[in-house]
Amino acid sequence: MNKLSMNISISGAKTTGASHIKKGLSCQDAWTSEIPREDSAAIAVADGLGSARYSEKGAEIAVRTATESIKKHFMTVYDENITSADITSNVSIIEEAFLSSVSAIEKYSIENKVPKKELACTLIVILVYKKSVSIGQVGDGGVVGQSYSGKIKLLSEPAESEYINEVTPVTSDKWRESLRISQNIPDIKNIAAFTDGCQRAVLIKENDFYKPYVPFFRPFFEYAEKSHDKKELSDDIGEFLLSGKINEVSDDDKTLVAISLGNNQKKRN
Repeated sequence: MNKLSMNISISGAKTTGASHIKKGLSCQDAWTSEIPREDSAAIAVADGLGSARYSEKGAEIAVRTATESIKKHFMTVYDENITSADITSNVSIIEEAFLSSVSAIEKYSIENKVPKKELACTLIVILVYKKSVSIGQVGDGGVVGQSYSGKIKLLSEPAESEYINEVTPVTSDKWRESLRISQNIPDIKNIAAFTDGCQRAVLIKENDFYKPYVPFFRPFFEYAEKSHDKKELSDDIGEFLLSGKINEVSDDDKTLVAISLGNNQKKRN
């Protein structure tokens, strides 16, 4: 029997933006990840809205609940080691992750008597399942990928809004209409997910279309792919997020996560 052998590696960092430091606020971004099986992973990135008083808590609940929801699909085993993840569509897994996050935020809101809007955050959820990548997104930020041939492309883009700084969070009653899912994207070996604090540094906009800033992503992916120390890479990403170069274009909180999917080769049991 041939079994897919992957060596998934995930590193990342978040930093507090200058505007939040000046106001005495902590970083309102959050991210987390799970690798439930050697050929699969779940990653979630959230950006707490600056206008919401407890958005840091909302972002933390959103990412934790989303990845736990996906992990459960891999932990639920049926006959012959077939898991729920193997028989559920990737779109359904992503949708369920968002539903779980929204429900968890609503539960916290009720139990702690905090208005739901004060927990407002965006959310990006990435599911790596065998050779494919599926992404769900509500709000801004984005996801960029690199193919095995080296091509760099935007996998999930920031939501368009009519006004500057206007964004639909997962706490909005309209979050379902804003959920955009890209399913089963093939031929991806490296992924970067980021919040809107990084957006202006890593994306360019031409003729109303976003494009990855290739001079940033090509060396970034090359370095992330060759790094064998996840902590060291996370520290390096954190240093980059604190550098003057990226802070020249944004004083917001910043999160950047690198996901390397390894060789993606088949091995024989």
